[in-house]
Amino acid sequence: MAKIFLSYSRKSQAIAKNLVADIEALGYSLWFDQELSGGQVWWNQILENIRNCDVFVFVLDPESINSVACKSEFDYAAELGKPILPILVSDGVSTNLLPSSLTQIQFVDYRKQDRSSGLCLARALSHVPPPKSLPDPLPSSPEAPVSYLKSLFERVEAKSLTYEQQCALYVELKRSLRESSTIDDVSALLKKLRKRRDLFATIAEEIDELLINTRQAALRETEPHVTQNIEVPAIAQLDQPVLRPALQEQSTPATVDQAIEKFIEIRSPIDGTFFRSPSFDSRPFINVGDKIKEGDVLCIIEAMRLMHEIESEVSGTIVEVLVDNGKPVEYNQALFRVKP
Repeated sequence: MAKIFLSYSRKSQAIAKNLVADIEALGYSLWFDQELSGGQVWWNQILENIRNCDVFVFVLDPESINSVACKSEFDYAAELGKPILPILVSDGVSTNLLPSSLTQIQFVDYRKQDRSSGLCLARALSHVPPPKSLPDPLPSSPEAPVSYLKSLFERVEAKSLTYEQQCALYVELKRSLRESSTIDDVSALLKKLRKRRDLFATIAEEIDELLINTRQAALRETEPHVTQNIEVPAIAQLDQPVLRPALQEQSTPATVDQAIEKFIEIRSPIDGTFFRSPSFDSRPFINVGDKIKEGDVLCIIEAMRLMHEIESEVSGTIVEVLVDNGKPVEYNQALFRVKP
């Protein structure tokens, strides 16, 4: 039977495991990355298994479309001439924004994961053409992708951070705590941010409270009988004192929430699906820290199969992107926060 490589995003791991079970039940030999750890050794193993596979299966959902690693895996498989089989596993994917190499391939609809989906999957795998010989010479190996947490780590390690940058970084780390698989890594980054000597006191207090709440939540999950009044040592007592930057003369907001109130929110004018870039293989229109002016295109919202470019009505600096790529949005929902 054919050897299959499965490409998927970490956020889709649960769906990917169900798909793996169904493919293996059909008698195929399948390899998929169960570590998702990162690093050059890990990436070399990924590329080797792509070269050795007979079929490259791409788990198609908003998370994989937005994943740098998944895109690199897909591009490498295409350069090697591997047969590619996209499998749609969730809603929120716009065929208008897929790369041409994907739109030309018939994908399997696996969203319901029922008997009909299983039959379609079996039929599609049985009709995949045999792989061609590897090109000689081989195409250049793509570089190991930098993870989202790695980019946050680099920002935490920056030589200097303004109050607005500290605030935006705190908000992003707080949002990252929602994913259970990265709680430990994000907590470590919050502690590292907490130890910066240029950290503002208001940010430090927010971090202390967030870490304590995160630790209490973890204890309640492992010990349901623990009461709400459990005492946890305050992080502030364990770490070094927080110093305000000497040159910062103006008063700072009392809390991060009050700081956020001073930002301008750019809201969606329609219901639809939010996309940060014009296509699957394009860079986002804007990122956190980018300066924008009136008339700049910030994103695309797909509604009724029409692509609407959302332009900025203000000038300033992007401090937060509030919606994940490929997610549905409602009328008047906040999409971005901007420091004017």
